Amino acid sequence: MSRLALLAIYMVWMGWSANQSGPGVGADSSRASLVLFFGVHAALVLGLRAWALMASRRSPRSLHRFHQANHIGRLLIPVWLAAGVFVLGWGPAVESLMRPLYRWPSPQMHVELPQLFIGTLPAVAAWMLLWWSQFPVERALREQRVLANLDDDLPIYAPPKFWNHVSANFRLQVMFTLAPVLLIVLIRDVTTVALSASGVRNAQGVENYVVLPATFAVLLLAPEILRRVLHTERLPDSPLRRRLDAICHDANLKYRDILLWRTEGTMANAAVMGLFGRVRYVLLSDLLLESMTDEQIEAVFAHELGHVAHKHLAWFALYAALALCFVDRPMDVLLLHLKHWYEARHFAHGWEYFEGLITACIGFGALLLAFGFLSPRFERQADVFAARLMQKQATSPPSADADTTAIASRPASFVGEYGAGIFASALHRVAVINHIPVAARNWSHGSIAQRMRALHEMSAHPSLTERFDRYMVRVYTGLLACMCLFGVLWYLSPTSDEGAAGAARPPAVMTNAGVHATR
Repeated sequence: MSRLALLAIYMVWMGWSANQSGPGVGADSSRASLVLFFGVHAALVLGLRAWALMASRRSPRSLHRFHQANHIGRLLIPVWLAAGVFVLGWGPAVESLMRPLYRWPSPQMHVELPQLFIGTLPAVAAWMLLWWSQFPVERALREQRVLANLDDDLPIYAPPKFWNHVSANFRLQVMFTLAPVLLIVLIRDVTTVALSASGVRNAQGVENYVVLPATFAVLLLAPEILRRVLHTERLPDSPLRRRLDAICHDANLKYRDILLWRTEGTMANAAVMGLFGRVRYVLLSDLLLESMTDEQIEAVFAHELGHVAHKHLAWFALYAALALCFVDRPMDVLLLHLKHWYEARHFAHGWEYFEGLITACIGFGALLLAFGFLSPRFERQADVFAARLMQKQATSPPSADADTTAIASRPASFVGEYGAGIFASALHRVAVINHIPVAARNWSHGSIAQRMRALHEMSAHPSLTERFDRYMVRVYTGLLACMCLFGVLWYLSPTSDEGAAGAARPPAVMTNAGVHATR
């Protein structure tokens, strides 16, 4: 959820800037309103810092309450940015400040990245300063977990230093989430400057068509970018590495490499990146490798392979394309009708705010739908794949010389007791290592208790697995139907200069389509 809130910061600004016609449009900014805008950010950071200092000296329950408050604070940051941009005049103030760049390289089209950076800087800075606020609690938690880790036979790490804490969060949150967004906007700006230099004076229509291929190009290259953003290295040769390679070979799944993800013992996690085998990487964190048995590691690895086998990353990309079809012409027409309705109610001013707010809300709603509806179902399908694969490995151990065609021709079976048991034990171990209550709800993955229970039920009743398989077929069919529907609407919808431009909206919808994480 935190990554979506970070993306929402950029979507708020894009919703504002996409519906402005020039500097000075919108509400006038006053010194008092800007002081209020920055003051609330400062109050949030300093207030949570004071709370963290007190909570770090108290009971674990106090630490838990602080984490809840810190989570709510992060969700409030994009909300307050929206208030600042649409109500307190921060948007017009930035437009006025960036007036020379607003008309460069030509009055009809301009670069977006500088305004995007300055406009979102207060919110992103507040987001990063919250790492400073929460550091006393993070350190106290690590110190309190030493005895628990000893009891659970987990490795012991020294409490993190402040700059290591900041660096790890900057890599995992800011760079991991925003690097693809900023790269897409940069490509759009470079294209704008190139078109202007070639004599094109109004490239709005061309820009809209440039953003789509640029977005997919960035998604294809994102694994190469992100493996350098994160602290990764090739998983060294070992018996475990050879077994993981053999599992991929037996399942006929292509990948570029298996990477060791250095987290300094802060997280037990795994992830897969890349739509195609030549740029696909599977990541296993250091703490996960140090804290689980080889069979459990193989089960987690098989879960990541499940995302590859069922092409979940490609389906997320398809969903992103579906969203792009909506935010172009059909959304322009929708906004045009809403504008007529707005003016028919004799509202004289404020349409720019209303239009930008609708744009931002629809974009964020698309993200919530993707991760709230699709992600838990994809995770459950990857769980089933992992349990099935572990069941097959128990009856037919993998080897480098295995006949992949014979394995691929085996009919899909229900989740066996061994497969369900080993993967459920891996899920439970992940919860213990990360100090996550097994019953804790996770809106993008579902609770670990629910996932374990579903696997055990499927192992006892084969019909449940078949029912789940049919349900996922309906989900994919629905996605394809929606894609076709919005494609037809896009084709039939007339272009409109009065609707939202939408040139800068797509990137925020698509950034995480190339990455899938276990937890």
